[in-house]
This record gives sequence, C-alpha cells and structure tokens, in this order.
Amino acid sequence: LARQVEVLADLFERARLTAVEAEPQREDLTLALVERGEQLLDLVGQQRGGGHLEGGLGRAVLDDVAELQAYGRATGSARSPEQTETVRFFTDQTFVQYSRALRGLVNARGLDLRESARLLGYTHVATGDTMIACWEAKYHYFNWRPTHAIQRADTDGNPDTAPDTSWVPLVVGNHPEYPSGHSCFTAAVTESLKRYFGTKHVRFVVSSTVTGTTRTYENLDDLEAEVEDARVWGGLHFRSTMKASAKHFPRIARSVGQHYFLANDDRD
Repeated sequence: LARQVEVLADLFERARLTAVEAEPQREDLTLALVERGEQLLDLVGQQRGGGHLEGGLGRAVLDDVAELQAYGRATGSARSPEQTETVRFFTDQTFVQYSRALRGLVNARGLDLRESARLLGYTHVATGDTMIACWEAKYHYFNWRPTHAIQRADTDGNPDTAPDTSWVPLVVGNHPEYPSGHSCFTAAVTESLKRYFGTKHVRFVVSSTVTGTTRTYENLDDLEAEVEDARVWGGLHFRSTMKASAKHFPRIARSVGQHYFLANDDRD
C-alpha cells in the first residue's frame, strides 16, 4: 500500500490548496492516477444534449426546460414537501457528507486496518481524480446555468422559448452547469463501492447536517437516482446533464480500481 498512501497524501495536499469548490483552479490540476482527460472531454462533449450544446437553451430539450421551470424554482414550484426535503438533504457539504457515510460503512462491515485503508484510499483517490476531470470539463464547455438560460431565453434564438425573468432556482450554483459536480462525485463514490464489493447492493447510510435526517440505501443506484432528482428539483441542473455525468464519469473510478487499488486483489 506504500504507493497508494503516497498518492493519497499528495492528493489531499492538492485538495487542501484548492479547498473552495467553485474555484476554476481545479481544472489545472494533474490527475493522480489516470491520464489527462482529452478523450473524456470529447466523450462528454458529444453527450451534452439538452441545455448543453453551444447556444444553450436554443438547442435545449424542451422537456428539460419545462421540468426545471416547474420544479426547480424557489417559490411557487410544483415540488412536493418531500421533494424539497430531498433537495435540502443533498445541499450538505458533499465531501464531508460522503466521508461520514464511508466511515460508517467501514465500521459496519468490520473491515480491518488494511482493508479500511484500501477502501477509503480507493474511494478518495478515485473521487479526487474524477472531480479534477469534472472541473476541467466544466471550464472547458462553460455552459450556463438554468437560471441564466430561463431568464435570458429571448437570446437563445429559439422561437419556442420565452424568458421568465422572475424565475430563480431553489439552490444557486456558482460554477458552470455541465457536467454536474455532485453527479461526478456521487458516481465516483458509488462506482468505487461497486467495484470493491463486487455488487451494487451495498447498504450505505447517508446523513445530512442540513436536514438533520438519515437515509439508508440498499442499492447504490437508488442513491444516484436521488442525487439526480435533487439537483433538478433544486433548479441547479438540466436532467440530461445529470444523466450524462452519471453515465461517463464512473469510468475514472473503474480505471483507478483496476490499475491500482484492486490490482492483484488478494482478499479472501
């Protein structure tokens, strides 16, 4: 594990130096364990659909926009109280929220020191590399948020859209819309757990200091689905952004596991 510990220490130091999530400097960091992501950028660019092609809302899937206008607005939305609670649950600080859940998982599984280091090291390194690639993509494509797209729909060149200058999201994001940072992060965590345990059926208990509640997932796909809904219902992301981010960014965690943390896996 010497190489893994060395890489993890370096990653944490770089994360400390760029601790403010919205800072664009993250795009200039070098990935720790996988090669720089030009091919990934090409792939996620091809999949941008919805509100993510050049020209923004002018090429958006109108269903995406309609959903956001109805469910994502701060006041007068179609959200149920339960949906609003889901949005708020996932506004907790993502790294801290998932770190609590991961520690709880390690304890619940009774992993020894070696396997605890393997699982936590794998997940955090995979997440670090994923977020570097995610932020590189954000500032490469630099797509506008729904709040700008909806308020400025008269500039998109699409006669089927009209501006709604009163529309504001329930949750405000201060960095480019595509890809979704939370979706990238969640995909890295869930993919690491799937690869480590060899199944998506992993009991994962997540708590939120924002709502003071806890949610238990028996299937990691359910966690991914709730994060997708939360970001749409909160007015932060187009639905197609969430789906594309969750589809393409797990490949980094798969590569990190295959070549490093799960290579020559000698667990019983």
